Amino acid sequence: MKGGIRNMDTRKVILVADDESMLRNLIRMVLHNAGYEVLAAANGNEALGLSRAHEGTIDLLLTDVAMPHVDGISAYRRISAERADIKVLFMSGAVRESLNIPDGLPFLHKPFATLDVLRTKVRELLEVPSSAAGPQHS
Repeated sequence: MKGGIRNMDTRKVILVADDESMLRNLIRMVLHNAGYEVLAAANGNEALGLSRAHEGTIDLLLTDVAMPHVDGISAYRRISAERADIKVLFMSGAVRESLNIPDGLPFLHKPFATLDVLRTKVRELLEVPSSAAGPQHS
């Protein structure tokens, strides 16, 4: 019955991975209040585990780049190998140019100017079809 209930639920699912617990919880609350189902992980390893354990679709991986154990870029590569349609939004306190984020993939600088910046960017990514969202693999 769980699958039938999930099929009727049209909420988008976002997997958030950030090692800063206060920020991760804030992001989870903001996105949940915006109507999204949110899965939260403290690092890339946890994100991989949640991705594998989640039976339904995961629409977006919102991940910090620098995390212990498995960084956000490695986690994205491994998750997208198993979930080809997943979109990604990288975030970091460092400047994009100092990171190895593949060209064409979206990036959000932390700290966010406002929480509305986060909501708007997530909404933009989830409203664009996967094929138009840019390259998904590097």
